[in-house]
Parts: sequence; structure tokens; C-alpha cells
Amino acid sequence: MERLRVLLVNPPMILPSHAKPYARPPLGIAYLAAVLEKSFDVKVIDCVVEGMNKETRITEQVSMWGVDTDELALRVTRWEPDVVAVTCSHPVQEEIVLKILRTYKEHSKIRKKNLITVVGGSHASAVPWQMMENEDVDFVVVGEGEIPLFELCRALQTGKDISTIDGLAYRDYMDKVMVNERKRYVDNLDQIPFPARHLLLMEKYYQEPNFFPRKNTNCVNVRVSRGCDYNCIFCEIPRIYGGRFRLRSVENVLEELFMLVKRQNVQEIYFEDSNILKDRDFAKRLFKGMIDNELKVDWSLPGGITLWGYDIELMKYMKLSGCYHITLNIESGDDGILGDIIKSPNDLDMMINFFDIARAVSIPLKTRFRIGYPGATRENVMHTFEFINRMKLEDAEVEIVQPIPGTPLWEICTSKNLFARSIKYRDYLTEKIFINTDQWTGEELLQFYEEGTKSLWRKKAISRPGMIMDKVKDLANKFIHPFTSKGK
Repeated sequence: MERLRVLLVNPPMILPSHAKPYARPPLGIAYLAAVLEKSFDVKVIDCVVEGMNKETRITEQVSMWGVDTDELALRVTRWEPDVVAVTCSHPVQEEIVLKILRTYKEHSKIRKKNLITVVGGSHASAVPWQMMENEDVDFVVVGEGEIPLFELCRALQTGKDISTIDGLAYRDYMDKVMVNERKRYVDNLDQIPFPARHLLLMEKYYQEPNFFPRKNTNCVNVRVSRGCDYNCIFCEIPRIYGGRFRLRSVENVLEELFMLVKRQNVQEIYFEDSNILKDRDFAKRLFKGMIDNELKVDWSLPGGITLWGYDIELMKYMKLSGCYHITLNIESGDDGILGDIIKSPNDLDMMINFFDIARAVSIPLKTRFRIGYPGATRENVMHTFEFINRMKLEDAEVEIVQPIPGTPLWEICTSKNLFARSIKYRDYLTEKIFINTDQWTGEELLQFYEEGTKSLWRKKAISRPGMIMDKVKDLANKFIHPFTSKGK
């Protein structure tokens, strides 16, 4: 039999209508492609980067950016795949992902070709039963995708039984949906090939806007770990990658970095890992290895990290190896919320100590907080804003928490009937209020949020009056020169 043809698709981006798209190499798909291409013919379509300037308005409030289904249908005739696997990493993507699969299925029927469809990614892994309710979905890969997707493709090519594949949702001979429990994960991450970036249009990623601020054009993302030992209620990582934290070897990571920097002229790295500092020895050896190998590259941790075994020596290695920015996912300025409700391994004393060390070695920080967890009071919520002011955190971001399917928070809200209304996945883009609790309604929480945000602005206005004038000038320019202003 000819080699199976597998098409991996990163779907278009769904955004609020006022927002603009950004491009980021889909690292998960690139890892899958690297594993599959040794045994099968593989192509990748990243609908976002290939259609950055194509907007399709879905509603007045929501737009889709990227290659649309009509264009995807035309590509069927250019390279007829046997398997189409689409990633669905967030609830807002579900609608467009199903539309893509429907398009491929319809065209395969017209061409009298049997096409197999697969869905993976964080959201699909959280709701496999729901995804399988759609007749255009043949399989769902639950969790870490390399092993089950490879085994599925091999079984499809050879005609072997699929019913024992770990972490696979499928229909049996009675057309009954079955979801195999996820038991196996990749123990040795060094065994996974480096991401197949050669199948991505890397030059376009360099040219287009990135979600994260960057200093250099040639910027790529790298991942050094998987899984997490903790079970913070807002996070889906344990559900997707398992409850055991795993690291690549320092030597393996350095080999990839050396290839990117020395051979491919990459100028900047952003590490996607939230737990990159968990193993202090690993982190020190990695950053010291970057220095010793003269990898003169700027790097950052923009996705948000949690704090573990850091110290001044580690932070100095980070600075000397090229770290120029860190984002911290602090979550709350209230220790009770952190420990008792969120189940975070961090506490505020750790954070304060980290602030001091980061400032001592001159690494700028951005901090992220979320309010509105069930069990929190108004006082708990306001403690977060007070903490930001007290610590003089200039670049602090506060959001109202959103329950995401597959997280403990979603399960809590479902079991306790805390949802303010029936949730549609599009609501994640346009709405702030999701939860009512015994302590507050969603409307009251929004008032707390606005009150706290105003307190931050008042503090900044006193300490940095020039910033307010800059904002006024910017608004004036937009009003006077609405078509030429470069303001966002």
C-alpha cells in the first residue's frame, strides 16, 4: 500500500471584531509532523499565517482571520490527503474546526474518496464525547498526540485494530462512541524529534505580528517540558499532558537551541513552559550551557510562569544567557485564594522575593492576575488590586476568570450550578461575566473589577502623571487624524 497522506491543519483564528490577528508557529502540530513524517507523507496548513490579511465577519462582534473553508476545499484537489487532523485548542475554535472537517468530508464524497478526520488539542481532549457527536469527526486524540495519532495512522495504513489505541475516541462496529482512557505518556521527551519547522512557513512568522512582544524579527518558540504535578483549578495542563512533570535533557534542549541560533539565524527564543524554573538544577545547567556555548540570543518567558526553586544565582544565569523579560502568572494577591481555592503551589512571599531578585538583576517583569474564583469575597478580590499597588507592579494585567472545559474550575461551576447563564463558546471572546456565587453576582464582580482597575489608574496617575498626558495625546491624535493615526 502507498504511504498514507496526512494533512495537519491549524484552524483560522477567532477574535473579537476589534482585534487584529497574530502569528505563532503551532508547536504542537510541528511535533506531530516530526513524528509522522518518518512513516507517512505529511503536509501542514497553518490557516492563520497563510491568511493573515483575510477577515471573515462571523457576527458583528466576532471575526475569523485566516484561510477560509472555500480555499481549503480547493486545496483538496492539489494534494489529496487520506487523513485530515485539525487541532482545536480553545472552545471558540470548535465551530470553525467542525466546519473545516465538514468541508473536507463533502469534497471527499464528491471525489468518491474515503477521507478520515481527526481532531486533537486541548479543547477536543476535554470534550471528546461532545466532539464525537458530530458525524464529520471520525476520531478524537485525547491529550498528548504523538503516540495515539501515529498508532492510528499506522493502523489505518495496515488495517490493524484501533480499539486498543491509548487515548483515542472512536466508533465501534455498532456505531457506538468509545473513548479509551489515557494511560501512557511520552516518558523520555528526548525521543521526540525536534519540531518539523521545515514544514511551516517560518519566514512568514518572522514577518507577521506576534502575540508576544519581541525584540528581534527571527523569533521562534521552544518547549522544554510537559505535564504538571499540581492541579490548579483554572489549568488544563494535567488533563492534557498528565499529572507527572517531565523535562527534556539539558543536552537535548541545547542541541535544538544551537541548531536554531547557529544554523538557522534565529535571534530570539520564547520558551512556552510555565514550569521551566521548577527544577532548579535543570534550569541552571540550561542557562549556563547557553552561556558556555556562546548562544548569543535574546529570550523571554512571555506565556507566564509559576515560581519554584529560584535563587539569585539562577536569576544571574538567566540574565547573562539573554533573558530580557519574564511574565509571572501570580493569579491572586490573596494568599487564602492562592492556597485554599486555586490550589496554587505559590504564595505571595515567594512572589515578593522574586520581585526583589528580578529587579536586582534588571529583568523586567509582567504580572498576571485573575479574579472571580468561587469562594472569594469582595475583600479577597480587592486584595489583588491592593497587592499590585503595594508592590508597585507597573505592568500588571487583571482579568476576570473564565471556566474552561476540562479544568477543575469548570467541573466546580457545573456541579454547583454557578454559571450565570447558558454558555456559548463564542462568549469567551465578548463576555466577562460567567459565574454567580453565594458571595456575589456576575454584575457585582464586574463592579469590583472596575473599582479595582480605577484604583490602579489613580495610583499610576499620582506616580507617573506623564503617562496620563501621553494617553490624552494619543486619543486626541486618533480624533483629529483618524485615518493616519498609528495608535491601536
